[in-house]
Amino acid sequence: MRLVTNPRIQILTLPDRAEGQRWISQIAGVEMQTGGSLEFVMRGFGSPGYRSAFMALQEDQIAGMAVSWKAEFHPFCTYVAMAITPDSLEEAGRRLLDEIVKRSEEPGRPLQTSIRETESKLASLYSQYGFQEVRRTYLTALPLELVCDSRFELEIDQTVNLPQHYEIINMSVLLSGRPHLTEELVRLVKRYYEATHTVNPPGEFALERWEQLCFSEDVVLEGSYVVITKHGIAAYAFLHKTDQPEALELGWRGTRDAGSLPYSVLLASLQIRFALDHGYKQLEAEIDTTDPCAMAMFERYPFSREAALITYQNTIHTKLVES
Repeated sequence: MRLVTNPRIQILTLPDRAEGQRWISQIAGVEMQTGGSLEFVMRGFGSPGYRSAFMALQEDQIAGMAVSWKAEFHPFCTYVAMAITPDSLEEAGRRLLDEIVKRSEEPGRPLQTSIRETESKLASLYSQYGFQEVRRTYLTALPLELVCDSRFELEIDQTVNLPQHYEIINMSVLLSGRPHLTEELVRLVKRYYEATHTVNPPGEFALERWEQLCFSEDVVLEGSYVVITKHGIAAYAFLHKTDQPEALELGWRGTRDAGSLPYSVLLASLQIRFALDHGYKQLEAEIDTTDPCAMAMFERYPFSREAALITYQNTIHTKLVES
């Protein structure tokens, strides 16, 4: 390990991911200001794109860790994450950020991190280094007992003001009976995903890769739907299995254009109906504020409202000068 020191904090450069994972196991029970969870730091050490990591020591005790990594699907930024003990947030946080930012910068490529909105002190520290909020993500769930309540009676109604005549089919029917629409669907998924991830775009991948992502092993074809109009596919919504037997996950959804947004709300209603009819208790979802279709669903139904995960990006490193 290379040692970087100041009068109060020692910063160790961890030589490889194995060393970082060894230390992670030792701090698993230590209270940390993680900005989300220790799992986010562990994700960096476990990533094939691992780049660098540092550990802060204060009087021979672990005060924090920082890690950076690259992601194959989103290659145009470098991800960073920190876990810091509450008493060391200010000093160790600054020292770790100095190192991780200095070692991780690429010209024209942002650094990106995600922290819970409740971590105000950590957010303040990141902001001093030029990080700005670009997105909020709600890791949420919809208890299906709530949509059975009289206040949220589930209706597939016309209050969403559907634009024109349409047909709805599930993905199983599409793949077996309308295979000519598969490529159109995959292209729409790709286009919508790129439009809602402009601050951290995906890489350039063949259409076959996108098709594999759409129809992964855990997709529930009978509970995933497309809306078809005379102009082609207007909207889609995927549903997935989870590791919980009583829960499903609401997956990617999108529309051809803004005018087709009501179709997305309708498909969410159908997926809730599907889950109810098949005895599931909960629907899980990852809702980005940059995704109009996901947000329309989030606002329509009584999803849980836990603290959001806020994504920040830094494009120019602002180093703090201690007085």
